[in-house]
Amino acid sequence: MRKIFIFVSIIAVLAFGTAAVYALKPSAIRGERSVEDVVAAYEADVLGRLSGAAIIKDKKYPEKLLIYADKKTQMLFAYGMADGKFQLIKAYKFTAMSGHAGPKLKEGDRQIPEGIYRLESFNPNSRYHLSLRVSYPDKFDRDMAKRDGRALKNLGGDIMIHGKAATIGCIPIGDPGIEELFVIAAKTGKENAEILISPQNLLKDENVSALGKQPAWYPELCANIKAKMQEYEKLGVAFF
Repeated sequence: MRKIFIFVSIIAVLAFGTAAVYALKPSAIRGERSVEDVVAAYEADVLGRLSGAAIIKDKKYPEKLLIYADKKTQMLFAYGMADGKFQLIKAYKFTAMSGHAGPKLKEGDRQIPEGIYRLESFNPNSRYHLSLRVSYPDKFDRDMAKRDGRALKNLGGDIMIHGKAATIGCIPIGDPGIEELFVIAAKTGKENAEILISPQNLLKDENVSALGKQPAWYPELCANIKAKMQEYEKLGVAFF
């Protein structure tokens, strides 16, 4: 890529002078989009689609963002905070599903992880239209791997919320859905976003023993998720 950029730069100098080189960027040559490019391309349409959500209508963008995924119902919910209270922005149906109830334990197990995660980064050039990276594996995942004697290098990663309708351990919500979530998250700021992934609504169904064979520490993980859900419930989140 560097050789291509140098070659194009030489041609630009010969044709237009040295000033032309400063107008060239490798990202432009590659045809890549930035987060800002994506927001500029989709923002107006996204705001129009979400105009029925009170927080979008009144505040445009939330102060904080909660992304909650329920693996049992295969639904993802986006909640935004305004004036200290969370409101539902929109619910999205998974467009594909992989794995079963329970945490992700290793690379290639096709499991959607469960836990309390951060929004780690944005990918405006995803093969699945757009994507948001989930911060798996986090400290809890690594600590449990050590407890089990599982190699940290084999925990897997690259867990995304993305578009399209295919998955081997990520959460797809279709192209229109990820356009909306991407723009909202980008404008809210990844530092103001949290992602909860739960096997089911643990506020309504605490019977994790019915979820099949799980690691010995699984009840601890579910208790952590439930406690976090209770914190959000006090801030106005209605978990469906």
